[in-house]
Amino acid sequence: MSAAYRIAIGSLAIAGWTGLGCLLWAFMAPTQDRLLEMRAKELKENPARMAELRSQNERVLKVLKDAAQTKVNITHNPQWNSRTSSSSS
Repeated sequence: MSAAYRIAIGSLAIAGWTGLGCLLWAFMAPTQDRLLEMRAKELKENPARMAELRSQNERVLKVLKDAAQTKVNITHNPQWNSRTSSSSS
């Protein structure tokens, strides 16, 4: 067999297996509604995780509020820059 024929057959095989994998993924993966339902159920069953997420959201909103009230770029703060904070420690 020629090299071009083997390359063509190999490429078709790879494309076929990739397509099959994508189809299986599409059929097996949960829908968006199901994902939201699973997440809500998990948060209801684990109040500690829910409290952690709530406090994290509060901290993020506080930082965003503080950043909106100033003209300073908060990302220039050393605690936000991982390269600066790790080298100074």
